[in-house]
Amino acid sequence: MDGREAVEKAKRLKPDVVVLDYAMPVLDGIKAGREILAQFPGTAVLVYTFMVFPTIERMAKDAGIQAVIQKADSSALIAEIRRLLERNPTAAEDGLDADADLNGHSSNHEPL
Repeated sequence: MDGREAVEKAKRLKPDVVVLDYAMPVLDGIKAGREILAQFPGTAVLVYTFMVFPTIERMAKDAGIQAVIQKADSSALIAEIRRLLERNPTAAEDGLDADADLNGHSSNHEPL
């Protein structure tokens, strides 16, 4: 999936949390995240990247992205998603599966 497709899918699904790869084609994760947040400011956006650099963290923060997580630390990604879901009480009411796997597989929701 490329960044433009992720934005279009977010428009359709209106998720509580979006996890974007930093190195997506067409729009990188930060640009896609910025577009998603412009349309859905209540959505939590995380960027998942191979290497975390201060420049990426600064760009993500400036875009309103909640966190940048290194791909080598999948437990940090899961913990951050759970933390964001706990801060959003409507996610549980909507039936969001906080125990979905890293690919977003859940009986309740379609992965971005």
